[in-house]
Amino acid sequence: MRLVLIIGAILVFFLFLSPWVQIGAGERGIVLNFDAVQDKVLDEGLHFRMPIMQNVTRVDVKVQKAESLRLQRANISPDLIELRKIEANLKAIEKWNGILPQVTGGGAVPFIGVGDIQKR
Repeated sequence: MRLVLIIGAILVFFLFLSPWVQIGAGERGIVLNFDAVQDKVLDEGLHFRMPIMQNVTRVDVKVQKAESLRLQRANISPDLIELRKIEANLKAIEKWNGILPQVTGGGAVPFIGVGDIQKR
């Protein structure tokens, strides 16, 4: 009975020191042995650590959307927007077959009858 009590006390003490560390989604764990950084990086999940010797520091590695959007907006200048408009117009000109539309909208008669001139 005394042996079971001693083993139980050791287990409770061991669990009290929290030998497990859980790394959440979007995080990584940096292992520190006596506060010295080690090469080992812990991925997401449940990991064992030496209670007194090792500490694990969690680092957030999620993409920060607000920061990336701010950087994208900073890189877009009015000149770049104008360049993109010009490129889109050049592509439209390359695709154009040279024929103007015959009808505009819901069956309206066009102001200029270019189609009639081409038929003659």
